[in-house]
Amino acid sequence: MPSYFSPNQFGSGQVQAQQDSFLDHFEPELSVEPLTHFIEWFSGDQIDNIWQQEVSQGSAIFSMIGAIGEGFEIETGALNSDASLSFNDKRHYEPTGAVACGVARNVDATDSLFELGLNEVGAGPGGANDYSKVRCNINTTNFQGLSRNSGGVTVVDLGIPVNTNWTYCRTEITSANIQYSLDGVLSGTQTDNRPNQPMQPLFRGFTISGSTAGHRIRYYEAYNT
Repeated sequence: MPSYFSPNQFGSGQVQAQQDSFLDHFEPELSVEPLTHFIEWFSGDQIDNIWQQEVSQGSAIFSMIGAIGEGFEIETGALNSDASLSFNDKRHYEPTGAVACGVARNVDATDSLFELGLNEVGAGPGGANDYSKVRCNINTTNFQGLSRNSGGVTVVDLGIPVNTNWTYCRTEITSANIQYSLDGVLSGTQTDNRPNQPMQPLFRGFTISGSTAGHRIRYYEAYNT
């Protein structure tokens, strides 16, 4: 039965409601596996403890930002400091049909890099590590799409200049290719070195040089189609 509210009862402080779940409402045919559709808004006093906050090199400060729309920040320390948010190697996502998307930005206009997508290994770039993600390296010209499997790494120039603006980054792994989109526009595809291992969410920040670098995220979503 759909949810309903009686104005008279609501006005008197009484509410009668038969509420369906959000999943029942938005996914009536269960086309998305309910246990793998994950959404994070990065709001409130502190980050949910589902996220593993990990420093793989150097130093970092993790904090919720107390300003409208600024989300959560990883501030990586001096040269080569490397830190990330992940699911602590709990890999819920099959590679084929996996979608990861989020809204993120680098705070600093120099020496700052973030990556957003799906990784086999949680912390840092990883050695034997399958992944599919969007990278914003503020010291390069354009955003990049990256993927890896045991056969090697592919880097795709997405043709959109890097900046410090909030950017909606999306990667989708199909049976034929990987599709990278920025701000709702398909910006690049590739067919080789698609991941073939189960993966987990990842948001990574890295200081290329200098003293510190800030990397912020305010939305993340992942699911299998």
